[in-house]
Amino acid sequence: ERPCLYISGISIRTQEADLERHLNKYGKVTETRLVYDPRTREHRGFGFIVMSSMDEARRVIRKMNRREIDGRILVVELAKRSRPRSPTPG
Repeated sequence: ERPCLYISGISIRTQEADLERHLNKYGKVTETRLVYDPRTREHRGFGFIVMSSMDEARRVIRKMNRREIDGRILVVELAKRSRPRSPTPG
């Protein structure tokens, strides 16, 4: 199973493609999923990134944790769950 990273502190201006572009410098991103608010359709400032290997995931954590993108400081860590929860209503 590929390692999943949890990233928080993402600016509303940052989109999935922007995040991938930054993270791909340190390893191969295989999946990017920002979590969206069902009512506003804006992402909620956090998401999950799946990397192709644990070495690449650790490199992304080392290079991107506490780094500023679009005016916000990211927090990057290994996700506690291998995939995000299913969306809940409300």
